Amino acid sequence: MEDPEPVESFEDLMLSSNDGYVPNRYAVNLKEGVDLAQLRRGEGAFFEIDEQNNDFHNSDDEDTGPYFDSEQMFQQLNHEVLGVDDDEDSVNDEENNSKTPFEKMAQGMEDLTGDGGVLKKIIRQGTGPVVPKTATVRFHSNGYKEFCDEPYDSSRFRGKPEQMRLGEGAFPGLDIGVSTMRKGELSRFLFDKEYVFKDLGCEPRVPGATVMWEVELLSFVDHGPEGDLESNFPEGERRKASFEHLMAVANGDRETGNDLYKKKLYHKAFTKYSRATKLLEECRLQNEDEENMMNQVLLKLYSNMSQCALDQNQEARCIKYARKVLFIDPKNPKAFYKMGKAFMKQGEFDKARDNLIKARRYCPGSKDIRDALVTLDNLSHRHFTLLYNTNPKKALIPIH
Repeated sequence: MEDPEPVESFEDLMLSSNDGYVPNRYAVNLKEGVDLAQLRRGEGAFFEIDEQNNDFHNSDDEDTGPYFDSEQMFQQLNHEVLGVDDDEDSVNDEENNSKTPFEKMAQGMEDLTGDGGVLKKIIRQGTGPVVPKTATVRFHSNGYKEFCDEPYDSSRFRGKPEQMRLGEGAFPGLDIGVSTMRKGELSRFLFDKEYVFKDLGCEPRVPGATVMWEVELLSFVDHGPEGDLESNFPEGERRKASFEHLMAVANGDRETGNDLYKKKLYHKAFTKYSRATKLLEECRLQNEDEENMMNQVLLKLYSNMSQCALDQNQEARCIKYARKVLFIDPKNPKAFYKMGKAFMKQGEFDKARDNLIKARRYCPGSKDIRDALVTLDNLSHRHFTLLYNTNPKKALIPIH
């Protein structure tokens, strides 16, 4: 199954003052917006946190999910690191029984470094070529200490796969091991402490000893021998790169941006998306098929950039990139939805309603769109209550 595309997140309206921006990591979704004018008059405000999940939310990765429950946790336990062996012949083998669990595992494993520092055993074969040295890889992993069946480090516990450029791993052994794998492969590695953190471990969290890792390579993007086009080539030279290479680099940046977005690093994610769009927008296309391929990736990038801008309360930028989405796909409901949310934040209620109605037309079953229209009705009512206040001596101006 191919990775789902792309990251999309639709959050309920969160108002901030014109004086400052509250980062989303300190914010929660509210069922309704807060009336700032009421707060400034010192009247206080009641609000309710929206605890329901948005049904209009997509994830870039099917492996991303909540932390494990007890049954799922049990599936990550590894009894072999305890020295448990169910094989009857092995149980009666006194020489084998005298060995530690990792010494038993090491028997028959492939020595990748020649000094026993990185040993490998394939648990499930992968397909296709070995991952290139110039690739960015995505993988799941569990790391175990000897005599401890629960992972001390696990991407599955964190609910999302790891991503790294080969040569930039957490420790040297991981780069060596992953660089021998194929897509879909599941392998076990024994890393000597010299290929991990040497004596710099911090027990019990970071072991300063030999560790065992099980790694599943999900996918990779090869950046090619040119590597980073942005830093190695001026703008004119980038235009000479092949379409396939530019697509690979752009998709790599998009995947990196998606992971940054999941960590709520919206500004950094936007920068990655922006770099990818610049590469594609400068492509020299040879035929209609290349144009269609480019537009499909650009649509995802523009959509993600629009969402990043919305999450950072950058309404004008959100609208700009939502319109770019609509230029490629004129009936895209998510673009109309984001524009409606952005116009709502700006106090442009008529424009917000027009866009949300269009979004509902193309996606009539969306709860997010329906809730946004309800929020808009409430804000519009408050807006006109302030504008046409019954006290003629005190005409109130709505705060946008």
